[in-house]
Amino acid sequence: MDSPLGVLFANFYMGVVEERVFSQLECPLAYFRYIDDTFVKAISTEAIENLRRNFEDNIVLHFTLENSIDNSLPFLDVFISSTNEGFQTTVYTKPTNLSMCLNGESECPAR
Repeated sequence: MDSPLGVLFANFYMGVVEERVFSQLECPLAYFRYIDDTFVKAISTEAIENLRRNFEDNIVLHFTLENSIDNSLPFLDVFISSTNEGFQTTVYTKPTNLSMCLNGESECPAR
């Protein structure tokens, strides 16, 4: 991922794999991806496990799975809650966040 094209290649690779997997399976209720992080809403945990297994059968990557608790799940920097009307989102910060920021001039030279 050191190359400036790394993100482009990763997106392309995942797109090809998604085409292959979703041609074999029914699409989940919701599927969102940012590079290699995915957010999936499906009808059951078995459907999500089947999707994960199919992805791993088609590529060399291994996927981890995190289930929602009380219909809520953090995804990247967003806390997503599922309701009957759709999704509600708020900003997510990890419990270990100390809410401290570095001074922008402390580390990087101005030039």
